[in-house]
Amino acid sequence: MKRYEKFLKLLKENIEALDKELRYFAYILEKMEVLKLGDKIVKCENLDYEEHIYLHAFFSNFSLIVELLINKVLRSLMNLEAEKIEGKLDILIWAEKKGFVENYEKLLEFLYMRNMIAYEYLEIFKDPKNFFFIKDNSSLLYKIFEKIKRYIKTKGYLK
Repeated sequence: MKRYEKFLKLLKENIEALDKELRYFAYILEKMEVLKLGDKIVKCENLDYEEHIYLHAFFSNFSLIVELLINKVLRSLMNLEAEKIEGKLDILIWAEKKGFVENYEKLLEFLYMRNMIAYEYLEIFKDPKNFFFIKDNSSLLYKIFEKIKRYIKTKGYLK
């Protein structure tokens, strides 16, 4: 398999994985609205078992989405276009240049939150700001993904 075809296959797999996780995330957000989880977090109320599970799923799924978006989908696209990648910052700046985000610093904030979830998992629950940062920015994840899909379609990378 040629290198280009390998990158196309990888991009397709990564797009499918991100699409699936974003659908899961939409379900989690819907369920959290029904449970009025945001209100309980603001009031610092104790969560029941089901609410606690959805809160964990919320943070875990966000972390996975950011990982897929930046380290898989955007990296795959850059490899496909033979762009030089020296670090994650290169990926973020490239995403801004391509118009996927208005400012790469938003992706940097997403990465920071992802790292907090990955490395300080128990701490993430102590500050309601973390929950609301993700909740308030969740629509941006979908917008970025839609822009990426349009770009891929325009370039003819995936049928």
